[in-house]
Amino acid sequence: MTIFKSMDTCYKFFNRQLNAEFLKAGYGEMTFNSYQYLIAIYKLHKDGNRATVTEIANRLSVKKSSVVEMVKTLLKHDYVIKKENLNDKRRFTLELSDKGFDMMKIEAAFSEKMIKFFYDPLESEEAEKFEEILGKVAHHLEDEVFQ
Repeated sequence: MTIFKSMDTCYKFFNRQLNAEFLKAGYGEMTFNSYQYLIAIYKLHKDGNRATVTEIANRLSVKKSSVVEMVKTLLKHDYVIKKENLNDKRRFTLELSDKGFDMMKIEAAFSEKMIKFFYDPLESEEAEKFEEILGKVAHHLEDEVFQ
């Protein structure tokens, strides 16, 4: 199996399992895609930034119009709270609601479980080597622009 096929298999497996966890927890309307927006909002706040449409679009490398549509969905299902700017009613920031934070907790527990599952077939030396190699690849990807 090629590395891209392997990565695709892992990605699809993770998505299916995470969606199943969301469904089991009663969050059936949450998709992996919409969850990426919640993560972006959470990380923007964690990093000390405001979660605006522009910042979310930049973080996810998507169009602002896509963010606007997803924000409508997240607001409709009470995953985020819209905070209006007191000086300019056209501007707003987003924060996770309690329900949004609950999703983060589900994902954190799920990720811990998945890490163990992924490492189960590996010996400890293999796991260390795997992390080392994957770290090198990730570092290279962060530093390079694909042309």
